[in-house]
Amino acid sequence: MTDPGWYYGFVCNECGASLPVERLDKAVADTGARPIAIGAWEIRCAACGLVDHYGGGGKAMTRMLIEKKEGHT
Repeated sequence: MTDPGWYYGFVCNECGASLPVERLDKAVADTGARPIAIGAWEIRCAACGLVDHYGGGGKAMTRMLIEKKEGHT
C-alpha cells in the first residue's frame, strides 16, 4: 500500500486513477512502479488492473496527493 503524502506520478491510461511513482521528499516509496528505462516505468493500476508503460519521453509526470483513507491501515 502506498503511504500518504505528495508524489510524482501518472494518470492511468484506462480509468484515470492516480499512479504514484516517487515521493516528492525522495523517501523510499513502495508504489509498485517498476523502472524499465531511464525515466520510464511499467505500472499496474490498482483500480482497473491495466499494466502499461509510462514516461520515457511520453506523458509527463504530475504531482499528486495520496491521502490516508479512514478505516485503512
